[in-house]
Amino acid sequence: YIYFLLQSHERVEGTDGIFKHKMNDVNWKTYQVALDGLYMAQPFLMELARAVDDVTLSTSAFQYYTGAKPSSDEIYREVIGQMTWIGDNLYVPETHLYSHGWGPDAGLSGQYWLRAVGWYAAALADVIGMLPDEYEEGRSELVEIEERLFDGMMEYQDDATGMWYNVVNYGPELRGSVSGNELET
Repeated sequence: YIYFLLQSHERVEGTDGIFKHKMNDVNWKTYQVALDGLYMAQPFLMELARAVDDVTLSTSAFQYYTGAKPSSDEIYREVIGQMTWIGDNLYVPETHLYSHGWGPDAGLSGQYWLRAVGWYAAALADVIGMLPDEYEEGRSELVEIEERLFDGMMEYQDDATGMWYNVVNYGPELRGSVSGNELET
């Protein structure tokens, strides 16, 4: 059923089929792609593809909703495509960080949110770990993206605590939120 819902979920124009972070939400019209949004579907799709490969799910499990069993190869390729699109398009070479959002009309958001980076890193790790051996080229691309992510983050690590500020490229001087810019793991 969740796979069926994802097939009808809106995709962001100008991407490799990335799911909109929030459909029909006026607050998300500018930046429809959110870095942390990758964790919301891609690991599930990888688990689904593995279940199809392992025949844990029979063809009849999909007939009620989709009419046919999905192709695990198509799912693996779709996930690799979405993850690498994000890796290629939300990375900002000047800061060595991944932007929190992107929109077809607005481009990059210019904000670097630690939690979003963490969810993207977790999604990358999950996807890399679940890719079958025959997708070595895709795995290598994703490993390069994850290495670039961690290398960039190390530049912003707080020396005293070993942690990072929630808005990664600012320290405690950031103002404008209720709690300020807090350190997190």
